[in-house]
Amino acid sequence: MLPVMAAKLAASFVGAALWAAFDGPAFLVAWAIGILPIWSELVATRLTGCEPSTEDRLPWKILDNCIDAGSFVLLPVAWFASVTRLGWPAYIGLAAFAGCGIYRLVRFVRKGLVSNQFFEGLPVTYTGYAWIVLAAVDRWNQPWVSFVLLTGLSYAMVSTRIRIRRTQTRND
Repeated sequence: MLPVMAAKLAASFVGAALWAAFDGPAFLVAWAIGILPIWSELVATRLTGCEPSTEDRLPWKILDNCIDAGSFVLLPVAWFASVTRLGWPAYIGLAAFAGCGIYRLVRFVRKGLVSNQFFEGLPVTYTGYAWIVLAAVDRWNQPWVSFVLLTGLSYAMVSTRIRIRRTQTRND
């Protein structure tokens, strides 16, 4: 469990360092903040055979979800809020995304997987790819597209109608 969490955290630090180090291409920073933590978690899960979503020990589950909140919700929201030129529609969408993302993680800690197989609602880790799209939307100066995308992702995270099968590891 610890190597998977360390991989996510290290990838998030890389994204934050790229954001802090230079005002460079938004797509590169969006990739480092949104996608690199997803890939690092996936690789660490495959190498160790440890799946964080099936963790039974509550302290480890809470710690993993706190890292997810920082890596997949708070860091991307802070980054996009600092670089966007899209105004209040984007900020409303970011607030909805942050609130729904945290709610999704708290609900997961409380309820876990549905039938030990499915995530209920879109996992926050799956939203990482949206940040590249949002960087493009910011470049095209389309505030309502960012609002619709962020509120749509927010709804998908908290929806009880969406069920996504978890990935299998070699221990399953």
